[in-house]
Amino acid sequence: MKKPALKVALVPDNVGKPTVKLEKVAVQDGTCSWEKPIFESVKFVRDAKSGKLQEKIYHFVVSTVSSRFNCMLSCT
Repeated sequence: MKKPALKVALVPDNVGKPTVKLEKVAVQDGTCSWEKPIFESVKFVRDAKSGKLQEKIYHFVVSTVSSRFNCMLSCT
């Protein structure tokens, strides 16, 4: 039987598809570690009239994959 594994993808709301993905890693003792972290540069734009920053929404899609269990979670 295969060990459970996790994959993570970063999905900007305005793009609608993953811009960055972490490779699948095995879950060991309830935790996972990725050797190569991901970084996403974000440029905030301020509205000239109101002075408010335009919001940037990102979804973190976490998928677990194993031979007996499949699950996909999305958090904002």
